[in-house]
Amino acid sequence: MSDQERADIKNNNYKGVLLHGYYTYGDTPGVIAYYKSSTTQADDQGSIIQIDSNLKLEHKFLICDVAYYGLQRKQSGIPLFFQEV
Repeated sequence: MSDQERADIKNNNYKGVLLHGYYTYGDTPGVIAYYKSSTTQADDQGSIIQIDSNLKLEHKFLICDVAYYGLQRKQSGIPLFFQEV
């Protein structure tokens, strides 16, 4: 995210951002919309992301596919694994 994009969110020029993948474009089950947040909760690298000391983004997952957090299947389809934790 560029400095200008962060400034635009802070100044309410944008409501938020769309994330199209965890590692690469399209590797999540769908696009995730993150919005500017005033939550006091800590960054959990999923639903709450601390961009800098003055900006948090949040997505309220109703149902969360683990692929949103980087869990992927090997080519054979078995087993599931985490690339990063």
